[in-house]
Amino acid sequence: MSNTTYSVLERLVEDVRLMMNDPAITSRFTDTQIVGFAAKAMRDVFTDIQRIDSSPIVLSMDIELNPENFTETEDGRNEYVAELPPAIGEIVRMGTWDSGQGRFESILDWGTMWKRNAEQERLYLDGHRLVSHWKLNEPTTVKIEYIPSGEYSPVLWRNTYSSGNLFSTSSADYVVLPPDSKIIAGQVDPRPNAYCGSILRIWNESKTSPMATEKTVTAYFLSLGNRVVTISPNFGGEFDSYLKPSPWSTDVVGFELVPPLSALGFDAVAMRTARFLAAMSGDASRDANLMMEYRALLRGARLAKAFFNVQEIRWGRDSPAGVSRDLV
Repeated sequence: MSNTTYSVLERLVEDVRLMMNDPAITSRFTDTQIVGFAAKAMRDVFTDIQRIDSSPIVLSMDIELNPENFTETEDGRNEYVAELPPAIGEIVRMGTWDSGQGRFESILDWGTMWKRNAEQERLYLDGHRLVSHWKLNEPTTVKIEYIPSGEYSPVLWRNTYSSGNLFSTSSADYVVLPPDSKIIAGQVDPRPNAYCGSILRIWNESKTSPMATEKTVTAYFLSLGNRVVTISPNFGGEFDSYLKPSPWSTDVVGFELVPPLSALGFDAVAMRTARFLAAMSGDASRDANLMMEYRALLRGARLAKAFFNVQEIRWGRDSPAGVSRDLV
């Protein structure tokens, strides 16, 4: 990888190699393999940080039910289905969201979410599938407050800019992921909505001083061989003034899909990844030293509430029972 300060994943790989400080070990692994180890380490980091806090990490995510995406059931009704991303480990609260008022319009109680009868079948969960039998005339946003599982599939690629890989509408921007052969690090997750809640980072490397732009992914779909992520709110003037080059297809643009972690969060993932490599290579002394630093970093990041770059929902463990469900 190039020595750059713009890619979070490239910095993570460089940090892992630096923490190991043993080229004989790290040279055996490619950058993509180290990113793969980091994806596994993320699950451990999320589990570890949940253990040291009296209240769980709770994030929120919007899932859209689109009236254009439906199947007809055997009894002739329309069924609208949205796949939930693997990052959702346990649902704390879910309901329809009023974006104008900035609050829940209605919150689904335990019975409405899980019991299926004529009255309560309007919106329910079927495994990792969010299912609705409402008659939808327009897209409906369902907000989910959840405890993250830590299951993410970070990925990095670069492209010359063109209208075929980043395009806009009046309501959102869309980025088309390249073929696997063009991926620099990581592996693309093929599951629908797998990147919802992740952060898409974009920077124009042909600029003298590239500035990374970060947007939350609101949808991820696969259609006709294309893999497309949706970003909302869209880039707007920022897209026109900074990202869009002139003329077309001459500027090199970097893209990466990463978890919603802060710099401290990625430091913890790098340390946990280095610990994994040290343990795998039989370097018990290095593993022990990294473990002490790793635990201190986790405690400091959690006390400062600085583990994520998105807002956490405050939800204590003394909240009413029976309002969550483990999905992993």
